[in-house]
Amino acid sequence: MNVLVIGGTYFAGRVFALTASAKEGIALTLLNRGHYRLGRDNVREIRCDRHDREALSSALAGSAWDAVVDFCAYEPGDIEDILRLPGFRTEHYLFVSSSSVCDVPPSEKKTEESPVLVSGDGTRDGEYAYKKALLEAELRSACRDTGTAYTVLRPAFIYGPYNYAERESWFIRQIVENRPLPNPVQATARFQFVYVGDVAEAILLCLADPRSRDRIFHLAGPEVLDYPAFFRALEACSDRPVRYEDVTARDIVSRCIPMPYPVFRDDLCSGERITERLGFRYRPFAEGLARTWKAFLRVYESAPGSSVSP
Repeated sequence: MNVLVIGGTYFAGRVFALTASAKEGIALTLLNRGHYRLGRDNVREIRCDRHDREALSSALAGSAWDAVVDFCAYEPGDIEDILRLPGFRTEHYLFVSSSSVCDVPPSEKKTEESPVLVSGDGTRDGEYAYKKALLEAELRSACRDTGTAYTVLRPAFIYGPYNYAERESWFIRQIVENRPLPNPVQATARFQFVYVGDVAEAILLCLADPRSRDRIFHLAGPEVLDYPAFFRALEACSDRPVRYEDVTARDIVSRCIPMPYPVFRDDLCSGERITERLGFRYRPFAEGLARTWKAFLRVYESAPGSSVSP
């Protein structure tokens, strides 16, 4: 299978590229801006900014692929610009979107049938989610016009090694540096995760299984957590004491305390369809977090305070 990966060196894209490059029968090409390299002898890497139309055409016009996996479409036009390149052909286009495109009240679990956002709210997160929703519609339209099959994957909170967003890694660093974890005593929110390795395996499954064509799948592990449950899982991974500092909602705002997961609004997502339709199985959260702890521990013990991903 000849696969073009757009992105492929940051977090989920990197883990997918490392996983796919170890599989028999997959010829992998990465197209990205070249800030980081994968560095695998069996993976071709093309340095190109997808927003440079001339460079993009030079790199991809006239090329043919069995599948495209797109990790870094963020702006409207990003997908059309590729699918409508002169002579560009692919049988299957898989777009990594986000469960945040769903427009549901906090009491409702997101599903593949949930309504999606029809406008942004001016915030960074709100505009990100709205643009992802626009790109999903763009993908369906462009694939229909070009006779291409599509798959949309909508992950919940992705965690795991190489995560450049300071989420679980921030809490791990606090523990390693013997700093207290902020415990939001007024928090009521519940949320879900998906391990980055599971995202990679889900993509590989969708590429191989024709039942994934022209479908949307949410990716979310079955465990529903809140901050106390998340902290208990961290304690189970840690080989050192974990200290806490109780903080209120006012403390979080006034002290700009980074709380990377929801504090007051549930963010729940049904990830069952990919299991029911394709037989996919999620890694238990405790197992994934233990792997994540070990990966980031190596980084923070060797260079305390470093923000470099493992």
